[in-house]
Amino acid sequence: MRLGLGICGLLLIACGAHPQDDASRESPLSGAASACDFYASSVEAERPCGVDGYALGYGEKYCHRFMNQVGLSERGIAWRDATMRCLQGEFLEASRTNASCSSLTDAAFASHPVCYTQTEHSICALPMSDVWTILRTLDGSDTFSLRGAKQIRSVMATCLQ
Repeated sequence: MRLGLGICGLLLIACGAHPQDDASRESPLSGAASACDFYASSVEAERPCGVDGYALGYGEKYCHRFMNQVGLSERGIAWRDATMRCLQGEFLEASRTNASCSSLTDAAFASHPVCYTQTEHSICALPMSDVWTILRTLDGSDTFSLRGAKQIRSVMATCLQ
């Protein structure tokens, strides 16, 4: 059982199951300065969905929050960076299809479980202090949405394996 965060800590996750190897999830960009620009310059420029779309309305917003977050341990920072690379890689792949903005959002959210629970950098293995730091970064409206609840359930299932 890989449970290091507890029930309250899992509320931070808008993600789910099926861990993947970190090496298979490379970011299209590297470096903190350009990491968050990915959403506007790489994806939104090619597949415009506006401020209500995933790229600008969710991905970019949380990228900036997490990149400016203080208080994460070394393991928490490694998790953040690996998760960001994974999410961006998955989103870029999905954006290369002819999917609608709604389908693109669905695909992006579907990648959260995989990216949050990667083998080498899983949310399940973070110290509780990191979990609380991450939790404070998220909007309650995102965490407690139907989509968020489904992802929390999936992450819990993964962490309890």
